Amino acid sequence: MSVPAPMLATSGRPPPEGADQWAVEMKWDGMRTICRTRSGRVDFYSRNLNNVTSCFPELGPAMSELGAGRDLILDGEIAAPDPATGAPSFARLQRRMHLTRPSVELRRAVPVQLFVFDLLGIDGENTMVLAYVDRRARLADLGLSGPSVQTPPYWTGISVDIMLDTAASHGLEGVVSKRIDS
Repeated sequence: MSVPAPMLATSGRPPPEGADQWAVEMKWDGMRTICRTRSGRVDFYSRNLNNVTSCFPELGPAMSELGAGRDLILDGEIAAPDPATGAPSFARLQRRMHLTRPSVELRRAVPVQLFVFDLLGIDGENTMVLAYVDRRARLADLGLSGPSVQTPPYWTGISVDIMLDTAASHGLEGVVSKRIDS
């Protein structure tokens, strides 16, 4: 399976209250990425499918270990947390985004994290044909969680207004609503 371009969010009004066909995720203020692990190799691609692996050398070994040799295609966001608040800071991330060989000092000063929020393929199987909730269940089963990689939760059956307030109170950019059957 080749690396697909990510589906990009569009601005709009949140789904109406009681819209139980929607899941809500937090919106991370970072750089969208597709992560491909195969045969012990890990590559990260930008939303334009440019290889950006060398910009974030610390994420490759973390994903290699967590992926445990699986052939995975993952959709996510690379973010740089603000040390004071823990919230992702795009301004901080910009210090790392276009450097193909960030120094050890810069990597220490501006650490990054990968937030994985979708499983697009596993061991040659295209999972994009599955419903969102099924992909998320399979993603959760992979246990992709460590110091620099997280699989954040999603919510269903909760008020979008509550989620927007929660995002704002944690300094996050907002929320993303996804159809659970998509």
